[in-house]
Amino acid sequence: MNAARFLRHVEQTPACWYWRGNLSDCGFGRVRVHGHLRSARRVAYELWVGPIPPDSLVGISCGEKACVRPEHMVLIEPVWVARLTPAEVSVIVQSFLPRTYLARTYGVTPRHIFRLRRTASVS
Repeated sequence: MNAARFLRHVEQTPACWYWRGNLSDCGFGRVRVHGHLRSARRVAYELWVGPIPPDSLVGISCGEKACVRPEHMVLIEPVWVARLTPAEVSVIVQSFLPRTYLARTYGVTPRHIFRLRRTASVS
């Protein structure tokens, strides 16, 4: 996706850039990129700011769900990632133990274990 195509769906005001394309049921912008539905905020961040680190979320400082203004975007590291040490992450990624067992051991959910393993295999 290029910036010109993206901006066709944006209403720029002095305060925020409002996504006027497809919205989720919760009011967050969505855009189709190469056949996949993606968060408009994440696409905007990648277009104007740069790559998003694995497992990071893109938050918005203004509180407007449909805002895609790059200056309002902030990266957020999920709490569950921050509380795991690099050694623990390494053990989780390399382990063949079930996700449920690892989740109980490290105080996270099985979905977090899945995401850690998936992210490590992509890198």
